[in-house]
Amino acid sequence: MATEPAAVTRIGTPKYNDILTAVLRSDKDAVRHLLDMGRWVDKPGSSGTTPLMAAVINRDAPMVQLLLEHGAEPSAQALKLARKNKDDATVLLLEQHGAH
Repeated sequence: MATEPAAVTRIGTPKYNDILTAVLRSDKDAVRHLLDMGRWVDKPGSSGTTPLMAAVINRDAPMVQLLLEHGAEPSAQALKLARKNKDDATVLLLEQHGAH
């Protein structure tokens, strides 16, 4: 039986296949892992919902911040959802990142 050299490191299999699923499960560590792997931060699900929109719907301002820091598009639709939710913290984050 062959053994791996000590210097070889394994890349862990992600917990989820996409960022949207990780966001819907409020799993910031999994979102970070997927982002670190180079997954597309704005990849929408089959309904057209992006990870950022899902974080806004969940009223998860820390997740919104994480996604914005990794290049999520601060869309007008996400801003509209945050305003509808009366989520002032998320509205501010989105506006600071250019949503209008």
